[in-house]
Amino acid sequence: MTETVYFRADTFRATIYLPRLHELTITNIRKLLRLVFCYDWENEEAILTTELYIQNAVEDSLQAWKEKSQEYAHGWRNLKGPFAPRLTKEEKLKVTRENNRLTAAVKEAKRTHEK
Repeated sequence: MTETVYFRADTFRATIYLPRLHELTITNIRKLLRLVFCYDWENEEAILTTELYIQNAVEDSLQAWKEKSQEYAHGWRNLKGPFAPRLTKEEKLKVTRENNRLTAAVKEAKRTHEK
């Protein structure tokens, strides 16, 4: 599958690099797709290619989100409460950093999938 797609709409022309499509804002993606579908007879191949790419990207992002969620569920440690382990200050700092990294990874994967 090609990574770039060429769209035309009247005098507007765009070459889109599909792996970076998610970096556009939702508003700009909608504008682009609205233009493309207004002139769908000119962009049939590009529409099909984009559709396949988006379907694959959604599946991949869902899988990545599930993997990050599993890592989070198995790696996150609670440092508060009656059953919290007794750790030194350095160990608590290390565990807190790892918890923050796991949380950020899950949030990023979810954000990518939802977009």
